[in-house]
Amino acid sequence: MKLHLPATLLAMVCGALLSGCSLSQPAVPVTTFSDSNVLAMLDTINLSEINAASLARQKASSPDTRMFAARMLNEHTRMLQQMRHLARRIHIQPQPPALALQATKTHQTTMEELRNLSDRDFDRAYLKYQIRMHEQALNLVQDTARSVESPQLQQHLRQAHPDLEGHLSAAKAIERQLVAQYLTFRGGLSSKK
Repeated sequence: MKLHLPATLLAMVCGALLSGCSLSQPAVPVTTFSDSNVLAMLDTINLSEINAASLARQKASSPDTRMFAARMLNEHTRMLQQMRHLARRIHIQPQPPALALQATKTHQTTMEELRNLSDRDFDRAYLKYQIRMHEQALNLVQDTARSVESPQLQQHLRQAHPDLEGHLSAAKAIERQLVAQYLTFRGGLSSKK
């Protein structure tokens, strides 16, 4: 199957977005995606976030990680509802591109990996996943905001941007806090020897 270069690069970005893998490549313009494809990708992202947050609320050992997960659950549920309301209002039916299914499969694999972790290992992996996912989501939102045709969808993407930035900042802050706590804990163990 032969894909256009932008679609291939977007597939890599979305795969990283939902798997937590980092990419060194810049964000990819998604001019080959229709508004209905963009809506479907947003749907996929929000559902993945809701799914990961639900797991983190159950498995996280840190109260801050659990609170962050509750925030992600609430805010991505709200974002999903707003996006679906917008799709109905502008009469655009989300049409998932083939890579939305691929991204969903990758997310399921990542979720299985998270399910097999516990305590601090789970917290660290979940937060790293959130950081990478939100970095890629921000790139995707920025690129699609410039390429969609619907002014209402452009506005929705611009409004989502600060929320995603806030999520990214919060995840980074909690990750730093957990690392500091871990180092303090490890230092306490070393001094007792």
